[in-house]
Amino acid sequence: GQQVIPLLISIRILEGIGFGVTTTLLATLATNLIPEERMGEGIGYFGMATSLGTTLGPMIALSILHSFSFKFLLFMTMFLIVVSLGFSLFIKIKQSSSFDELPTQKESLVDYIFDKRAMLPCFLVMLFYCTYSGIVNFINGLGE
Repeated sequence: GQQVIPLLISIRILEGIGFGVTTTLLATLATNLIPEERMGEGIGYFGMATSLGTTLGPMIALSILHSFSFKFLLFMTMFLIVVSLGFSLFIKIKQSSSFDELPTQKESLVDYIFDKRAMLPCFLVMLFYCTYSGIVNFINGLGE
């Protein structure tokens, strides 16, 4: 009963952190792989695929949950994670020239990790995803 709730909240926080890291990583990887002369088209396809994934994913998960069991849904999720990790091993990453322009001056670790110019866009995206997560997490209840 009550001991499970902190564990579920902790897992949800870890999932949120993983989602943030993964989406940032995939967007960066997409912009590195798309040829510069077709960047607009490539980002459009990437955005469309992301939208499809975030809308179809919960629908498919709820269908599995209602047709089978929660345990089956977890096994499917783990299977898809393993398949995704396997496919990710075949991605070839070219080294970007921006890596050569790292600052040479000594900075604190916090200044090195966090760019202050990105704080406002990050805050706005966080607000958007707070409302979006409320819909996605409770979509089953909203559907009823």
